[in-house]
Amino acid sequence: MKNFHTLGCIVLCCLLALPLTAQKDITGKYVYIDKNQTPLKGVTVFLKDLDGNILEKTTTDENGKYVFKNIEKGNYTIEGDPNYDKDYGTVNFKDLYAIKKHITGEKKLEGFFLKTADVDGSGTIDWDDYNYFRYDWFVEQKEFPIGKWVFETRNITEDTWALKDDPRGSGAPGGEGDDDGGNGGTLPPDIKDSPLNQIKLDFINTLNIEDASNVTIPMYLNEESVEGFGMVLNYNSEAIEIHSIDSDLDIEYTINNGQIRLSYFNSSFKTSTIASTQPLLRISMSLKDVLINTSELFSVDKASHFINSNGDIIPGIRLEMPNIKNTEEESSLVGVFPNPVKSYSKIKYKLVNTSMVLIRIYNTNGQLIQELVNETQAPGHYDVELNINNLSLSNGNYICRFDCHGEKLISDSKMIIINK
Repeated sequence: MKNFHTLGCIVLCCLLALPLTAQKDITGKYVYIDKNQTPLKGVTVFLKDLDGNILEKTTTDENGKYVFKNIEKGNYTIEGDPNYDKDYGTVNFKDLYAIKKHITGEKKLEGFFLKTADVDGSGTIDWDDYNYFRYDWFVEQKEFPIGKWVFETRNITEDTWALKDDPRGSGAPGGEGDDDGGNGGTLPPDIKDSPLNQIKLDFINTLNIEDASNVTIPMYLNEESVEGFGMVLNYNSEAIEIHSIDSDLDIEYTINNGQIRLSYFNSSFKTSTIASTQPLLRISMSLKDVLINTSELFSVDKASHFINSNGDIIPGIRLEMPNIKNTEEESSLVGVFPNPVKSYSKIKYKLVNTSMVLIRIYNTNGQLIQELVNETQAPGHYDVELNINNLSLSNGNYICRFDCHGEKLISDSKMIIINK
């Protein structure tokens, strides 16, 4: 024990005898807050005095490291440039979910994310941040007031001058962010184009129209439990003009330059459900030119994403819209919505004259499964419910046949896909 204390004293005396240099290199590192602690290359780093004046600047290398050489002993701050434009992560409604959880007290954010979630830079995470995120940022495409990125500020004082440099700092886009590398960020509103986030838009059935200046086309969603979504619907502005968007949900939207940007978030404490038989959206529009297929009019941008009640992005989202067709004024089978059918659907048709109507369901072998309508009906628009549970229909393909005997005989049929 005596020898140990003696050795300790010798080492301490030697250290005290070393001269303290008046200059030194200041080094550090910036990484993105994800599982891999991804080094941030190309960040502009500022060395400032305590009045905020920039004394020197440098950039991080491929390992995220920076160095300021031969700096005089003193008091400084080191800051990363918030306008750093690299895309290491993305912002999405999972971040909005985390902000809501923090505000309501269900799950508080901690540490660095208290800075990144304060998107309006007020010093407090509140409903103003929530609303700015949902509408101003995603729908209006405004930048976050806190900037594109938030970096930790490093303070260097004379008291810590002789201490070893911090091996790393951290940087994250504004927004919530967490350790999965896909959250946080005031980057442009864009989601990485991965299979998880791809949303399929199917065009099924045909919607017949007579007045090209006044068309309402529905969009259906195959997922009933949705907590929120950010959706960008691209449209052909040379062929159509969008007038308005209607929904049973509390959506926010803008229509501009060939894009419809929409956001919805369940602000209540109850689970949000969307009936598959009701349209998610009803798009009011007019046709400018010769009618083309709906698939040539609309597409879903990769920035679109839906989240569930756990705040996770829902994979495999499918949206459905009917093709539109300009027709003469005549009775017609409008379509089956939704299709494929999980539990029940609606068969829609229109009568121009008083007519004898037959609606029957057949299997693909031509065998009659069920007769749904067999009566004379007055002119108008009709819906007939198709409940596959009552009909004991198994998965597969079926034919819905529509026969209308009025001033002239009209027959039409639609394929129905049962997918429980």
